[in-house]
Amino acid sequence: MSKTLKSILLLAFMLAGALSAMAQDDDTRRAINEIKRSPNYFYAESTLPSETEATEAANVLLANFINDYVKDNGISGVDRVTSESLEGVQYKSMKRGDNIRVFAYVHRSVYVPNYQEPEMDAAIGGIDSDDSAGSDVAEESSADTAPVPRTVQSVGTGALTPLRRQAIDELLGKGDLASAVKHLAKLKSENIVKRYGTMRDCRNAAASNWIIAESNPEMTVTAILGPGADSRQNYANGSDDSLGNYSGYNAVWFEFY
Repeated sequence: MSKTLKSILLLAFMLAGALSAMAQDDDTRRAINEIKRSPNYFYAESTLPSETEATEAANVLLANFINDYVKDNGISGVDRVTSESLEGVQYKSMKRGDNIRVFAYVHRSVYVPNYQEPEMDAAIGGIDSDDSAGSDVAEESSADTAPVPRTVQSVGTGALTPLRRQAIDELLGKGDLASAVKHLAKLKSENIVKRYGTMRDCRNAAASNWIIAESNPEMTVTAILGPGADSRQNYANGSDDSLGNYSGYNAVWFEFY
């Protein structure tokens, strides 16, 4: 076999492999979109450098959403879940550049007693750190597409209590966004943080604190901004700052009790 023919066959093999991977990703993306459009699932997703990291972060967000849903809807007889105690969760994963996107989902009947599937199809809420129709925690929670505040007046930061200041310092000390999200779950279990999530489920952007992270593979935490419609305090350096200064960065919001 000539060297030229070998090169052609090798190129054809590589092209076939690439096309197969693209087709598989398209199938995964379609399946994820179908789950998101269904009213019957809780879901969350995350995009991080490794599948293990992305899975852990998605589990933290999924548990948080389930707990908030149970509380907000007054559902009784359901124990609080953690990322470690989740049951019935299934996963879909795919490459996203140099990172791995993990989509975690579970049927609502697992956590909602006597759940009845709706007759009409309707979209449900979930916590996305990735969105197949738009963003993910890297493209994803960019501050330039943050929700428009419900009020034009500045909420004002006020002085941090010692407990909140300690929580901010701990979050800044985590270094990367995945670790910070896991710590938010701990702070929520300690009744220090009331709720948190990514921009798609933010109820009031102006009243929320925002963790800002670089778009690098490590998703390095670079700032935490306090509440405010336009001007916010940057707790990392004490300066006045704004969400608008972080276009293209990753962002996760949270609220204190």
